[in-house]
Amino acid sequence: MIKDSFVEEWPFTDSLLFTFALITTIGYGNIAPKTFAGQMFCIFFGAFGIPLTLLTIADLGKFISEIIFACNDRFNVQMKRFWQQITRRNHLKILVTNQKSNKFANNNCKSKQLYEENDNNEINQRNDDNKQINGMDGNSEISDDNEQTNRTLSLFVLFIIYVIAGSLLLSSYEPEMPFFTAIYFNFITLTSIGLGDIVPQRQTFMALTILYIIIGLALTTIAIEIIADTLKKLHYFRRKIQNVGNIEIWFGDKRLTVRQIIRHLCDQLNVPDTAISSFNISNFIVEAIKVEAGERAPLRVYF
Repeated sequence: MIKDSFVEEWPFTDSLLFTFALITTIGYGNIAPKTFAGQMFCIFFGAFGIPLTLLTIADLGKFISEIIFACNDRFNVQMKRFWQQITRRNHLKILVTNQKSNKFANNNCKSKQLYEENDNNEINQRNDDNKQINGMDGNSEISDDNEQTNRTLSLFVLFIIYVIAGSLLLSSYEPEMPFFTAIYFNFITLTSIGLGDIVPQRQTFMALTILYIIIGLALTTIAIEIIADTLKKLHYFRRKIQNVGNIEIWFGDKRLTVRQIIRHLCDQLNVPDTAISSFNISNFIVEAIKVEAGERAPLRVYF
């Protein structure tokens, strides 16, 4: 270990932290090998250890994400059933109130008919509830988008909670890490920046610190993948919107572009040439999406 221009032996905890920082590519830099044998060890140990570690962290992140998704899906199902039960109970209370109010106003025959109608309404309500719970209400695409959004938010919330909880834990036993410094250390470490200005010092809790960092690296990998996928979707969505006019649609053995179809449709409807020449297909698609989402009024234009 380099310290004040002379070489001294490494204690076990320093060696453990060094090898861990090496194979995880964190590289704190506070300690480094001085001898030729130590430097050769770094080369070979890193060449074999870094790929294995990255694969292990990726698999661990996938495993954690699957657990989070399963818990999130189960929680959403339970919440749906809970709200459906509340809605059903309120519906039954309304039915009972209507039955009592109509009991004195109608004869026995009408009351019997009312009970039958109420039973049918209750059965229909239960069928509608089951359809909503099972996602059979015709809005499966919207449900899938909402489910993906909920999963993404769940992962980000878990990551933030993990960082805050870990910062509280580190600040409780690391002498040079108050809470904010621990947050800074977590960010620098979990993103593999590893500046080395702040490193774990307590040898007693070194194993716990390393375990925390391993799980944190897996969560960070998931968070980075989510951000990358989101940016990629936005990028390709924008490119598709810009090039939508050149998309080709096959009709049997013939094909037409979206731009050609719109032009022929405008000719069929006698749309003025000035309107056709100034028509922007990309902007039209963007505004149409807003209409379908209920964010703006319909696009009808009168000539």
